Amino acid sequence: MIYDKSNDDGVAMNFTNKHPEFTFSWSRLCVQTRDDNKFSCAAYLRGLKSGGKSQQQRRELLVDVSGIVQPGQILAVMGASGVGKTTLLKVLSGLDDPSTLELVSGTIMVNGRVTTRNERLKSSCIGHVEQNQVFTETMTLHEHLIFQAMLRMQSLSMTDNDRRACVFETIKLLGLEKCTSTIISKLSGGERKRLAFATVALTDPSIMLIDEPTSNLDAYLAKSLMDTIHKLAVEGRRSMIIVLHQPTSEMFKFIDLLCVLVQNGKQAFFGSTNSEALPFFANDCGLIGSSLDVYIEQLAAPETTASKEALQAVERFAKSSYALSLDSLTTPSNNISSLSSSLTTTYGSTPNFFRQMKWLLWRSYMAGIRNRVHTYDALVKTFVPAIVLGLLYFNLAHRDPSRLYETNVNALLIVIIYVSATTCGTLISGTVPNAIFVFLKETQQHMYGTLAFYISTYLHDFPKIILVSATFSSIIFWCASISIDHTYFLHFLAFVSTVVLTSITSASMGAFIASFSGSVESAVATTVPVLQILVVFSDYFLDLKRLPFILYILPYLSPFYYGYSILNKLQWDNGSSSAVIYFHIAMLFLLFTVFNILAFIVIWWRAHRFHLAEKWQTIIEKKQ
Repeated sequence: MIYDKSNDDGVAMNFTNKHPEFTFSWSRLCVQTRDDNKFSCAAYLRGLKSGGKSQQQRRELLVDVSGIVQPGQILAVMGASGVGKTTLLKVLSGLDDPSTLELVSGTIMVNGRVTTRNERLKSSCIGHVEQNQVFTETMTLHEHLIFQAMLRMQSLSMTDNDRRACVFETIKLLGLEKCTSTIISKLSGGERKRLAFATVALTDPSIMLIDEPTSNLDAYLAKSLMDTIHKLAVEGRRSMIIVLHQPTSEMFKFIDLLCVLVQNGKQAFFGSTNSEALPFFANDCGLIGSSLDVYIEQLAAPETTASKEALQAVERFAKSSYALSLDSLTTPSNNISSLSSSLTTTYGSTPNFFRQMKWLLWRSYMAGIRNRVHTYDALVKTFVPAIVLGLLYFNLAHRDPSRLYETNVNALLIVIIYVSATTCGTLISGTVPNAIFVFLKETQQHMYGTLAFYISTYLHDFPKIILVSATFSSIIFWCASISIDHTYFLHFLAFVSTVVLTSITSASMGAFIASFSGSVESAVATTVPVLQILVVFSDYFLDLKRLPFILYILPYLSPFYYGYSILNKLQWDNGSSSAVIYFHIAMLFLLFTVFNILAFIVIWWRAHRFHLAEKWQTIIEKKQ
């Protein structure tokens, strides 16, 4: 899109394109569910033991599907639920999951040149609006688009003010002015759909793939959105592919080309909506009706007779002149000039590291301040146990000495370490999985890297961890009056610092567990018992010298062991064990570093596993 600053109101939007024009085509695509033997290394080895036979039965999702859409055209993909419409869009855009789907045969071309999945995935000229777009739910609509604009609109001639103006005009274009300041979690289904469309439209792609843009919209908004899509295609010279599930007669006015899929992903028609579709279904297929929506409804019906009609339509189309014409249009080009327009020259540029950090921290802050449940949870977990323990052990050091005094102090030390560390560990494991889920979607658009994501996430949570652990330990320290010597304040600083260091180490363990967890629930459910087991090896509950050999390593992996040991020696040894204290501090820093590195590696692997899967597949194919 071009943004013109000539008027007094700011920046006005028109639909004139400044992007390259691409003809998007695909020929005889066959997609199946992938056999695990060809993706997983372990499964591959199991397959060798079984003679290389498949451990799964494949299912065909798309069979010999072809199509072409040129700049200024809108292609609608229609059919019943489960016939492969969404799968087709994912394969075309490169967002398909190689671990579950395999493009068995067929080619996907841009301007006649065959492209790879990686090229399409990296290209900034292909925009995909998914059916269920992922958002940071606690941000407002305007904040979400600002974040997207700052990291995805990377034109060298565009300033941040220009990007903000683009956001304003995109909001206006899609009729989202009334919900600009609305938190995304409170948007209606239709508003979320338009927000997803706005997110992709911001980047001005040459090819747009839109999955069910009119779902959850009333008739007026659906028609308005289709009119906007039509203008973006015609006036902006974009190639548009949309999936429509239940089209009305009004929708066909905006559609130039029609692709109909039926059972098992077979193609029943491809051609012009007005001049070719009606004669084909009425004359060649003998369907009863007078409009396209009636014909498509018959092909999508689940009855046995409709199944026969759908298969008959597939056979008739394969033998028709429409299919022959489509084959000639989707033949890969050997013209050298077409190579100059390849997607390899249109990769989106990733912002520099510091810009990534700036806007990731901004988003984390804006989203975090509205997460009241998480904030209240942290406050309750901090103050309630601190006050209860403070009252229970109130003025402990000035009570009459007894043989239980040392036991009570040691019990208080381990409780402080355990409660603070567990609270901080669950704080991290309760937020990181959702952040990773959003990251895995956004990293496919090359908005930011794994390192910037991980550092910004940790920097956002780091002050909270320090505040929670320092506040918790300070309240109990002053209430219990743990130290009774003349170095009271120094003891207090050492005490709080030890609790904070142990807590951030436990938080790094929580981050590691969260890095491979599929949900917040599973991350927290794993973090809590792991920390409960490790606290047993803190040297308070067990005589560690009598541990079985197989468990001998566990105390050295436990932050509670080092934290409790430091507090214990600070309390009773009067500085005579400084070498041991320094060693245990170093071990806490080492554990903190190791678990953060492991968490980063796991997140990096999850972000790049599609690419790694393709490489693994290539290696296996070469061996075969």
